[in-house]
Amino acid sequence: DLIIKEVLSNKKGVCMHYSMLFHKMCSALDIQSHYITGYTRDGKSSKIADESHAWNAVKLDSSYYFIDNTWAAGYVEDNNYISKFRDNFFLIPPKDFIKTHMPFDPIWQLLENPISHDDFMKGDYTKLNSTGDFNFIDSISALKSQKRETFLARQKKRITEFGITNALIEQKLKSIENNIWVENYNAAITKLNLAQKEIKLAISENNTFVKFLNKKTPNEDGEEDEMKLVVKKMAKHFKKGVSALYDAKRKVNLMSSSHKKEFQTKSLQLSLSINNLETKIAQIKPSIKLHAIYADIVID
Repeated sequence: DLIIKEVLSNKKGVCMHYSMLFHKMCSALDIQSHYITGYTRDGKSSKIADESHAWNAVKLDSSYYFIDNTWAAGYVEDNNYISKFRDNFFLIPPKDFIKTHMPFDPIWQLLENPISHDDFMKGDYTKLNSTGDFNFIDSISALKSQKRETFLARQKKRITEFGITNALIEQKLKSIENNIWVENYNAAITKLNLAQKEIKLAISENNTFVKFLNKKTPNEDGEEDEMKLVVKKMAKHFKKGVSALYDAKRKVNLMSSSHKKEFQTKSLQLSLSINNLETKIAQIKPSIKLHAIYADIVID
């Protein structure tokens, strides 16, 4: 939404702005649209572009078509931009569009027999004449129900399997890896915060139980049941805290190493926080295990 506001405010943009704005407009009209990134070749010179590009696919009735709003809006000639609408980049069938536009993710070729990056670089489109069994329709349908981390992991796998033949693909994969890192980091932080909260509550309940034990006056009627309830709450919070911490560590293990200084700093801070909580758990665990016996609860 911020990108949409930016392009509407500035009234200009690059391919990303064209494509995202078009996607937003389609969504408002209940037209199925998809934002796609990849790279291109010039239709005349066959030269592969030095930068990545973005475009859209739309589903009309039961068929998919491609639209490159950036190319349709105009072109560059002698380093000057010429604003001129061209409909030869509007509602193009997949088998024609693939000759100039190669998506990073093969499902967005929208072909049953997608070509490889190597084929595209060579300009070899012989596969287009053959039938295939690549089920891009099911793959697209599955995207709606996938968690973000699952989507990124599968996208990375698909792109890698189709070959890493140029720097643009490498950049895309690096971007995906960074996004996967961020997803795992955020999930780890969420689990760590939960673990810290639950352990804090467990310590509080444990302290309450200790106060019961240290009372100098005889226990009042019903106090034993109240003490057992405190112990049960203590054990519940402790187990939830330990479980959440385990989940946080599991997410950390999924975080790939990165050369980005920002990521390295965050990783170090996260590891320190996890170690500090583990130390606290180790310190309070003997007391909690002992007191849990009062309510016939076993703490591993």
